[in-house]
Amino acid sequence: MEPKKYIYFVITVWLTCLLICFLVFSCADDDDTDDGNNNGSSATPTPTPGSTGNDKIYYNRSTVSGGVLYSNIYAMNIDGSDKRQLTNMFPYTALDPALSNDGQSLAFTSNFESFKSVNYYDIFTLQLSDQTLKRITGNEYIQVNNTGKVNVTVNDKTNYGMNPSAIMVSYQGCDNFKTLNSNWKVTLNNVPAGNTWVKVVFNRHIGGYKTVTVPVGGTTSVSFKLNEGNFLASQAAWFFDGSKIAGVSGYAYYAKNSVPPEQGFDKIGVWASDGSFVDDLQNGTGYDLNPVFSPGGNYLAYSRGPITRESIVLVPGNNLNGSKQVIAEGGYDTSTIISYGYTMPDWSPQGNTIACTYTLTNANGDLNGNIVLINRDGSGSPVAVTAVASNALATSADFNHDGTWITYTLITSKGTTLNVLDILALNFTSDIYIVPSTGGTPTRVTTDGVSGSSCW
Repeated sequence: MEPKKYIYFVITVWLTCLLICFLVFSCADDDDTDDGNNNGSSATPTPTPGSTGNDKIYYNRSTVSGGVLYSNIYAMNIDGSDKRQLTNMFPYTALDPALSNDGQSLAFTSNFESFKSVNYYDIFTLQLSDQTLKRITGNEYIQVNNTGKVNVTVNDKTNYGMNPSAIMVSYQGCDNFKTLNSNWKVTLNNVPAGNTWVKVVFNRHIGGYKTVTVPVGGTTSVSFKLNEGNFLASQAAWFFDGSKIAGVSGYAYYAKNSVPPEQGFDKIGVWASDGSFVDDLQNGTGYDLNPVFSPGGNYLAYSRGPITRESIVLVPGNNLNGSKQVIAEGGYDTSTIISYGYTMPDWSPQGNTIACTYTLTNANGDLNGNIVLINRDGSGSPVAVTAVASNALATSADFNHDGTWITYTLITSKGTTLNVLDILALNFTSDIYIVPSTGGTPTRVTTDGVSGSSCW
């Protein structure tokens, strides 16, 4: 993976959040001013709760507990009042919410109780009425009738020099992570007989997964190399009737001779609401991210790399490997040495327009980006909805129920430019804004500097 791809991937994870070494934030920004990030109009009306058809915005907010940085899902009125925490995942994290079309459920990304899943991160759903939580991805469920044992041996091929007690081991149907002994081994008891997954994990990129056949009452053995990598699922998007969820099916691994050694591959997948697999995008680029179904489900839009030069692509909603249409194409201007890309699409309720982030990245790694509207057929020129300062990035656009308003996240550097190094050093703030979809003065909804990835 080229360095620029990895750096931009770190940004994308927080803003959409997942596949996933998620960004969290170190400082809050309590300034209630607008920061001058608008497109010049001064006559924009401010919506009141109830005026958008859904008086709640759902978003993720980072916090610190016990010295650990993590994120949870929150809800608030569209004027920023009545903030309420919906998940309490500590020591796990939850982020990147997506609201179902009927307003009854959220889909989001989390590593909650990841010992139950083959993945490092998973897509979950949360029923808002009764707080019922369900894991969609990860192959969690198994009916245990007979059991056996598995002897696990791990080899550290990462040159990290880690302690074996830091390596976590789990299997399909277990009740918690196990740890290795000083010889880098562990025996797993009461493992479901038959074909069962076993995984080892150190962090997002370091770990491994295998399917083993466990004999009834017997023992089998399996060995892992920690550079084999982990599976992840993230970036959930609902089908219009709630029967399916699209997302990103990712794979992260460690390649010690690469720069950087943390590598990854991402492709689009679709799962039924019961967790069963439906479809995935074959022959992808490894940069396929941010899927979203059209209002009637006829199309799925997503962003396709390379990173910083992404394009918006449409495929049939019922056949991800059908005919592709590029409606906004990213690229590289050799005269200015600037990369430009379109990413994080969201459909208008009418289905004729897509909002997305248009980014510019120069050779020094300075980023800037705005929310723009593009026609569904790719005709015409993009129309800017925001006009942010040069040290900021507007992203994660989401239309309200009738398409008259857009909520988005504003990433602002604490310096004069927003550089990739600011992202890595957490030298920025993140807040939620709303703006008329026709443009106008945006309204700042949060002021804590640690909120983002909103939907309504």
